[in-house]
Amino acid sequence: MRHKLYAIPIFTLFAALLLAACGAAPSNAAPPPQTNTPDPCAPSQIGFEIKKINDQVRVFDDLTFVANLTDQKLLTQPIMEMQAVRRQLEKMDPPPCLEKLNASAISYMNMVINYLAHFMGGISQEQINAEIGASQSLRTAYEEERARLVGATYLPPPTRVPVTPPATNPGQDVTPVSNQPGDPPLQTPQVVLVTNPGSASINIRLEPSMTSAIVGYLQPNETAPAIGRTEDSLWIAIEPANSPFRYAWVYAETVQLNAPIEELPTPEPSATPAPSETPAP
Repeated sequence: MRHKLYAIPIFTLFAALLLAACGAAPSNAAPPPQTNTPDPCAPSQIGFEIKKINDQVRVFDDLTFVANLTDQKLLTQPIMEMQAVRRQLEKMDPPPCLEKLNASAISYMNMVINYLAHFMGGISQEQINAEIGASQSLRTAYEEERARLVGATYLPPPTRVPVTPPATNPGQDVTPVSNQPGDPPLQTPQVVLVTNPGSASINIRLEPSMTSAIVGYLQPNETAPAIGRTEDSLWIAIEPANSPFRYAWVYAETVQLNAPIEELPTPEPSATPAPSETPAP
């Protein structure tokens, strides 16, 4: 009986040592594999990071397009939507290589929102035009930085200059051509006019682009001579009244024409229209 009692503790101790030996983890276990995070500024990744910023800029451009066609008194809602897009951009945490691009986009948005708010509030046209010009410069800075990041050269969008009839030398007599017997009747060239058919003013822009500077307004029921168009017929060149510019541009869908738009010429790309030598008062 006494030998049996001694055998029980010995067996228990042996079992405990055996379990401890089996459960011990090997000291040379391999560490878990490490995952490398891609560098967002690497050439293979930077395009994806730029797209995140540029997508917000494109949404902002769409809202700017709507705002430019909105009545002055109804600009509150478009401005609020534009501010929401700007806040989304401000919340982004871009990598160091894109901080300048992100800041350029925010500065551009701020200036556009400012001039729209000032326009709605009735600030002087001179100040609004200055802010519009500043917004154009900021947008150009954004596009130049974006092009630099991808190794491209920024090229401003070309403009098209309307064809104007040749000037007559001072003192030169112009003899009308008489109609000869058998010739078809002479037709007087039709003056193509654009009219603002709506109840809100239409923006007149320096270049055929929704992001170009506003240089005047075509008031409701006001007409102006049309002297050219872009090749895609989206923009019409007009001779604005009381303007220092010989011509400027209106968006074709916002106006009415008294003749088919195809009758207007589509000249080759040229420089931005310069102010006339004798500006109108």
